Amino acid sequence: MDRSEFLKASPPMFKSGLLDKFTRVHHIVPVVIFGPAIAVLFAFGVDRVGLWPAFAYAVGGYFFWTLAEYWIHRVIFHFEPDHGIGARLHWMIHGVHHDHPNDPLRLVMPPGASVPLALIFYALFWLVLGPERAFAFGAGFLGGYLAYDMIHFALHHHTPRTRFGKWLRELHMRHHFQDDERGFGISAPYWDRVFGTMHVRRGRLCLSFVVDEDGEVTEGEVVDGLPVVTEAGVIEEPTSVGALSVPTVQAAALAATGFVAGACTVAVVKRHRTKKAAKKRKKSGPLGEIVGSNSFLIDVHLLKRS
Repeated sequence: MDRSEFLKASPPMFKSGLLDKFTRVHHIVPVVIFGPAIAVLFAFGVDRVGLWPAFAYAVGGYFFWTLAEYWIHRVIFHFEPDHGIGARLHWMIHGVHHDHPNDPLRLVMPPGASVPLALIFYALFWLVLGPERAFAFGAGFLGGYLAYDMIHFALHHHTPRTRFGKWLRELHMRHHFQDDERGFGISAPYWDRVFGTMHVRRGRLCLSFVVDEDGEVTEGEVVDGLPVVTEAGVIEEPTSVGALSVPTVQAAALAATGFVAGACTVAVVKRHRTKKAAKKRKKSGPLGEIVGSNSFLIDVHLLKRS
């Protein structure tokens, strides 16, 4: 088997052919599943909180997805035990994609995993934000996930024409073939800049291929449009004139995260107090506030003296 076929032909995950079929997913499947769900959630969000507030919550959900994408990829997908069931699970979750990155049926997450995870995240949104806000926020979050799936597929199986697309593809190819400890933000690489894991476009000495400013491979072996690296080169620290340093950007990101967390906490506490006050008002009668009740054949209420 040549290099091109090896990059495409991933082995089965299970001995059962039926089970293995569920691990191979066409890239349109997430669109069919999550597209209608996103539309319904956003429509409910508009109905509950209005158009512009729903749009704002959806944007917030999208950015929350991009942050989740970065950390899931970095912490979970690249947690690599050396042996045992942990090593097996890592290979099934993400290792197979790095071994065979050109397999078109092993690029998007199977619905058996993506749907339960989506429900878990939505339940968290429901508890933290409340049902009214969770609709639009969840729509934005799932929209971000769907965009990630489509972008990831395109980076592997389409040649981008725009400068931005070429830049995204270059970063992701470097993650696969040069340094898999950098470049965890696939659809939103700005988080790599924030957390200090951005690939260095200049200042690298790569012994196997050279990527120009447009994201095209100008030297080295290329298989199906992907650079093949056999030996890693020296990686220098990124340097930029007039740009914010990484610690400064990280501090700003942490401050923003703290602000969002504090705002969410205040919103939850305020919502709880509002509900409590509403229940208290409902128990108030024309003669005064009801502080106790008992029922046996007739209703007996204890009223607070005004």
